[in-house]
Amino acid sequence: PKALRLLEELERSPISADATTYNCALEACATCNDRAAAESLFQRMSQSGQIDVVSYNTYLKILLSTGAHPQASAILREMSSRGFPPNAVTYNSLIRDAVSRQDVERAWSIVQAMERANVRPDAFTCSILMKGVKHSPAVGDVDRIVAMIERERIVPDEVLLNCLLDACVRLRDPQRLTHVLEQFKATGVVPSLHAYATLIRAYGHAHRCDRAWELWHELQNGGRSLATSQHEEVFAAMVEACLAGGDLRGGLAVFRDAREQLGAFPRSATIFAACVKACMQSKQAPLALELYADTKEHFICGKITFNTLIDILVRQGDMARAGDLFRDMALKNVTPDLITYSTLIKGHCSRGDLEQGLQLLGLMHRRGIKPDAVLFNSILDGCAHKQMRTLTEQVLRDMEAAGIAPSNFTISILVKLYGRCGDLDAAISVVETYPKRYGFPVNAQVFTCLMSACIANGALPKAVEVYNAMESRGCTPDAKTYQTLLSGCLRASDLQRA
Repeated sequence: PKALRLLEELERSPISADATTYNCALEACATCNDRAAAESLFQRMSQSGQIDVVSYNTYLKILLSTGAHPQASAILREMSSRGFPPNAVTYNSLIRDAVSRQDVERAWSIVQAMERANVRPDAFTCSILMKGVKHSPAVGDVDRIVAMIERERIVPDEVLLNCLLDACVRLRDPQRLTHVLEQFKATGVVPSLHAYATLIRAYGHAHRCDRAWELWHELQNGGRSLATSQHEEVFAAMVEACLAGGDLRGGLAVFRDAREQLGAFPRSATIFAACVKACMQSKQAPLALELYADTKEHFICGKITFNTLIDILVRQGDMARAGDLFRDMALKNVTPDLITYSTLIKGHCSRGDLEQGLQLLGLMHRRGIKPDAVLFNSILDGCAHKQMRTLTEQVLRDMEAAGIAPSNFTISILVKLYGRCGDLDAAISVVETYPKRYGFPVNAQVFTCLMSACIANGALPKAVEVYNAMESRGCTPDAKTYQTLLSGCLRASDLQRA
């Protein structure tokens, strides 16, 4: 390393290099992971007497990082023989090495040796141990570390506090979580915002919303305003805790109260989506719509969430408000997709507003969005209900031109239309033509629709023929099939056939 060249220049100059200078060069070797250079320099330092406990600790760190454990043991013995007993830094290096090799028991044996040598563990010691057990924490390990903190009167730093809290969260033990928090507060440690977020989230998932609210109010009363990314983490954690703990209205209230800051929070849309999902799962969809109305001016929600809200309104039959949401998407530069259009068009068609549905279909085409089978069937169904035969047949041609194959559902719509128009020949034709053309078997629902059309047009014998054809093709009749035929026989006073 360049540091060694500078050291050599200093050695040749009238200015003498002291142990601190040599240690800096040795640290440079450690940083560059140059064990050979470090070994050569350490020998020179040892021979010249420019060596101290820092030198040994730095060289030990290099040996451990390269897996040279026999040499590391020799250096430890040499330290003591030359009057440099291992200190906390020495033991922490050994503990870290054991933890990196996932040898937790070895790490604890080093801690015991450390205490026997009257070297007090520090916060760094505890943090290393916690990192060793954080992925699979056991109650015993966490309790041993907490007991050591109490025994040695260690003042925990933020890293140690967060590691312990994360471990308690993984253990799903809110009681131990509370104990750790109170213990650290008693030492004068002020939990960071990340620690508060961790605690709040953990209490929520443990269904202890009361504890989560206590921490939330503690933050609020402490005068910390929601204005930074760290505060956003606490805000998100509180909403999540309420939703996980079953306090839906509480979570929505937290989101609503923070509306003035939502624009500064990058995760606002994600958090709002979680609120909407919780409302849907609890069958309280109107609450989601209320929350959107109260906060929509302060953030932009995502496309999926817009689609969910539009679907809620369509299901309620409120097409006017669904249209308002569609316009909100345009105003906020959120591009509608196939699901958006399908939901709206289906809503308009099911309510007989075919004109509005067709306008949206045209807008889709202009924006380059291709309709799928579900959307075409929705439009066909809307046309059929209004008995608009010409338009229905045009939509069917458009469907085929777009490469969308008609299905049994499509055929059932056409059969119902032709039945209402009194054109049984056309109804029979589509049942015979399209399944063969597109390679799918006619199902019971289509056969039943055709029987119903025959009966409605006074052709009971034809309906019976359809029934016989159905059985000959191996299609099993269902309860609806028999109900349709029986009703037709009774209507025609044909009790014998019934």
